[in-house]
Amino acid sequence: FVKELKGNQMPSPDRPTSPATGVQTTVYVYESTTMDQVKRIGSSAFYETISTKFIKSAESGRDGRFEIELPAGRYSLFVKVDGKFYSNSFDVNNTISPVKVSEGNITEINILVSDKAVF
Repeated sequence: FVKELKGNQMPSPDRPTSPATGVQTTVYVYESTTMDQVKRIGSSAFYETISTKFIKSAESGRDGRFEIELPAGRYSLFVKVDGKFYSNSFDVNNTISPVKVSEGNITEINILVSDKAVF
């Protein structure tokens, strides 16, 4: 799923939180990518370029659901937001939006677009 957070996301007695909603966008799969393999825009979750190998892309539906058939391996996922690559997660090795695909299994992943959320 690709989901977007907007508005207030922190619980507060006087303000309800905004729920995440599905996003229709393109999901880009690259070889496993670390922070030193991208051109990052400042300290944001936006990237101008990705220097690892592009593998495949797929469109998410209006509900944010997408499917991509991939061989077993490790990948990084990005989406486009305002014409730039976006991913706001990484692991302890600075791998951006890491996903491990195992042969014969379905891997479920949630991509959270939170550039317009208030925390």
